[in-house]
Amino acid sequence: MPLSSWGLKSACVLPQSVTREYVIEQTAETVFLADRENILLVSYSSNHSGRAAFEPRIDIRSIWEEGQPEYETRWDDDRRVLALRRVDHPERTEEQDYPVWVAVACDRPAEFVPREAYRKTTYTKDAARRAMASAIPYSPGRLEFAFESDAGFAGSVTFCAAVGDTLAEASELALRGLLDEFTLYDDKMRRTADLLDRVGIAAHDNDYRLALQWAAASVDALIMNQLGRGIFAGLHWFPNYWGRDTFIALPGACLVRGEFDTAREILESFAALQETDEGSLLFGRIPNLAMPGEVYYNTADGTWWFVREAYEYLRYTGDLEFAERFFPVIERAIDGALSRRTDAAGFLLHGQAETWMDAGGEENPFSPRGNRAVEVEVLWHTALLSGAAIADALGREEPASRWREVAGRVGDAFTREFPDPDTGGLFDHLDPDGAPDRQIRPNQVLAATVPWDGLLPRETERAMLELVRETCVLRHGVTSLHTEDPNFHPCHLDLERYHFDEAYHNGDVWVWLTGPVVSALVKHGQVGAAWEQTSVLTDLVFDEGAAGALPELRNGVPPEHGENVAGAVSQAWSLSEFLRNFYQDYLGVRPNVLEGTVDIRPALLPSCSWLAAPARVGEGSLFVLHRVDAESERACTRVVADGDAPALTVRFTPRVPPGADVQEEGETIETVLEPGGRVRFTVEKHAGKWKTRLADADGSSPCPVELP
Repeated sequence: MPLSSWGLKSACVLPQSVTREYVIEQTAETVFLADRENILLVSYSSNHSGRAAFEPRIDIRSIWEEGQPEYETRWDDDRRVLALRRVDHPERTEEQDYPVWVAVACDRPAEFVPREAYRKTTYTKDAARRAMASAIPYSPGRLEFAFESDAGFAGSVTFCAAVGDTLAEASELALRGLLDEFTLYDDKMRRTADLLDRVGIAAHDNDYRLALQWAAASVDALIMNQLGRGIFAGLHWFPNYWGRDTFIALPGACLVRGEFDTAREILESFAALQETDEGSLLFGRIPNLAMPGEVYYNTADGTWWFVREAYEYLRYTGDLEFAERFFPVIERAIDGALSRRTDAAGFLLHGQAETWMDAGGEENPFSPRGNRAVEVEVLWHTALLSGAAIADALGREEPASRWREVAGRVGDAFTREFPDPDTGGLFDHLDPDGAPDRQIRPNQVLAATVPWDGLLPRETERAMLELVRETCVLRHGVTSLHTEDPNFHPCHLDLERYHFDEAYHNGDVWVWLTGPVVSALVKHGQVGAAWEQTSVLTDLVFDEGAAGALPELRNGVPPEHGENVAGAVSQAWSLSEFLRNFYQDYLGVRPNVLEGTVDIRPALLPSCSWLAAPARVGEGSLFVLHRVDAESERACTRVVADGDAPALTVRFTPRVPPGADVQEEGETIETVLEPGGRVRFTVEKHAGKWKTRLADADGSSPCPVELP
């Protein structure tokens, strides 16, 4: 009897593996993907005694390709290795830049029984979208073997699948996977444990702590080496590198967790793919999409997320050697745009489907936003200032001065052209004729969170945020379009009425958008409202969709029954923004090693009255702990630097009243924190006024609340 989901008893999902138990003879199946090796191990244990068979189904293709290619099969009877390759892919080429052979090895005596067949398979989730709904994997036959168990012990068997450019390479790797099975598993388990230990989060809200740990493990599972180091946008539809997604994800996936080497390698991977053809209108762009054999540059915003995150990497690390090597890439990006893609005001010009709302493409955009979208201009302005700051750090006065002058013009034009006096928000984009588009979308909130310093007056930001809250922030997330807009599509999938791409950016809730909305809410003191959105994602990690992950989408209007998840089941920027919110908004740590400062602005509520975590800065770390007592309206913060941390000026700004749903920024205190040093801040009310105090240098002054 074949194993199938109908006989599934239970499943155990761990960061490093998944185990499924079946009712048939207490059979258990464990699936494990090794670190840094093209090795997949599938192990079975069972009380079954007698003959059994394993039928591999091979489908070597791009996930977006459907076909029935012809395969060549080889069986090595001596070593029990089955190997296959596509007949039309005999070797790796620049156009077909992926491995050639797939080999499957078995750890017990097995016989290969040829039984060639193509097994048309329907994928339920894809079928619901009527896209990539089926495939025709190839079955060369079966590996038959004897399953031996007795009354006291279950029998076991392990299969290892591996890929390589040659038959010998794939076969040797599959055999080595069997030989090193337990070592590979132990290595990944230890690395995962070390990863979670480095995350080091402690919190009053234990569900939140566990959700953050799962988010760290799940986004780590998306960091790959496909074209150099990079981040898969999401599984299972996006197993490739998307520039925009990658650099929106980089802070949460790498920087806040202290994974600086990985962040640098990802930046370098995309720098190597930059468009360097000076004859191209797209000169200086980094790819929108990069996958083996194909690179596309159809993104107006990805390059500016890239420049922003190169600068943020420097703020976390102070890595001037990297800055020196990387500066020509920054220069090419900015000057390439200035000479080819700007208008008289300095605004960046782009196509109708070159923003993140790109469904349908340039030929049939479902959310046309050309040719000056609000968040693109914000990112462009921020990239100009980020590039200038990098130039300053390297002593490059000419580009720094020139880019700041352009940024000044762009900023002036933005504050003149984008505010909407009728709604208090910002126009979503300017049309090619200069007319403002009045659709209300959440993109405008990035004007409050992307810039390093305020682009807009604080009162303008506050009015814009209030508009977004009223129109796009729902109880279950942030929708891509005002719910009362005539073009609002309530469900991602309603194929009798419209193609799902029509809903993609016209009503679907995008989980990543919770990140900037939470940042803006916290920035403007709406801590209770921010925490409501964060709590939704905490529950989502455990209760809906893929266990331990966050999806790409949710429906604008939740279904009456069943789960409210859609799109990719594990999405990098969804997970990363959830992590970034913890470190940068609730823990409130934002370093700038280039300037020798770290800003700390905690945001806590009674439901999560204390938080603690390490924050890596430069070569060392700070350990930061906050606690509030809302009843007594007191708060205390402790910051401890290890011996490798740089000397930093700590700028501590509390939010008061501590623990309230609505909080204002209190008095800022600055002090120097030396390597190996510690500081403590207290917040209390004295004579009707909030006072922030610095503890004595020896740490002896009392803290008004008990620290865990």
